[in-house]
Amino acid sequence: MKKLILTLIAASFAIISFAQPPSAFNYQAVIRDAEGNILAGQEVSIKIEILAGSESGTVAFRETHLVTTNDQGLVTLPVFGGDHDGMWIEIDWSADDYFIKIYLGNSTGTDFQEMGTSQLLSVPYAMHANTVATEKQELSVSGTEMSISGGNSVNLPETYENFTVTGTTKVGESGMIISEIKTITGTTDATNNSVAFDMPDGYTEENTHVLSVEIKKAVSSPTPSDYNYGLGYVGTNGTVGYRFGYSSLVPIGQSQYRMVIYYPDELKNLPFKVVLMKTGIRFIPI
Repeated sequence: MKKLILTLIAASFAIISFAQPPSAFNYQAVIRDAEGNILAGQEVSIKIEILAGSESGTVAFRETHLVTTNDQGLVTLPVFGGDHDGMWIEIDWSADDYFIKIYLGNSTGTDFQEMGTSQLLSVPYAMHANTVATEKQELSVSGTEMSISGGNSVNLPETYENFTVTGTTKVGESGMIISEIKTITGTTDATNNSVAFDMPDGYTEENTHVLSVEIKKAVSSPTPSDYNYGLGYVGTNGTVGYRFGYSSLVPIGQSQYRMVIYYPDELKNLPFKVVLMKTGIRFIPI
C-alpha cells in the first residue's frame, strides 16, 4: 500500500457539554497531504498521548482513533473516547501539569508520525470534579473550635446574631435551649402498621421534639434509588405519623416513655430513622 505523508495544520478543542462534569472533550483537525492538498473522505488514524510534567514527560494515558475526514478534510474525535491504554479517571489532574501529544497514521493504524505537543490548560481539569466525591473530609465542632479532618481548626465567636454557643446550644437570645439531639434507627414491623421503641434516657413527652421521621424504601422506577417517606406521607391505608406513650409500670432501667410510629402497608419491614431533639436547662459553669 502506498505510504501517505500527512501533516496536521490546524487543531482546536471544545468541551462536550453534559449536565455533569464531562467525560471527554472534542479534538478537531484539518488533514492535508505533503503538498498541502486537503484529504477529503480519507480514513486516517490518530494516536493521542497525555504526558505528565512536561512535553517529554511520562505517558499517563494513550489512545488511538480511526476516523474519516469530511469534504473539507476535517476530523472530529472525542479525547478519552478511543481505544485506550489505562483509564483517564486515574489521572490526578491536581498533581501535575499535563500535555497532549498528537500522532497521525494511516488507515491501518500504523506509520504514526508525531505532529506536535501542547500543554492542556483548562478544559480537562473540569474532569477533576469527578474525583471530588472520593475526597470526603469530616467537619466537627467541639465547644467553640471547628476543625476538619486532616486539616486546620478555627475558633468560632461565642456569640452570633441568632444564637449563642454555650455548654449547650441556645437558639435566639431568649429562645429554646437545645440540650442534645439523638438518632434512633430500626426496622418497621413486618406484620403490623406500627412500631414502638423506648425513648432515650431523660427524654420525655414534655421536653422532646421530633425533628424527622424517615422510612427508607428502594424504588426501581424511573431509576433505582432510595426514597425517604416521612411525616405526613399518605399511603394506601394510612399516613406516616407518631405519638408518645407513657407507662408507670416498667422494669427498672427502662424508660417510662415510648414513641410509636404509624405507617401504611407499603412501608412495612423497612429501615427507619427518627431524629429527636431534647430541650433542657442551660448549665452555666461556676
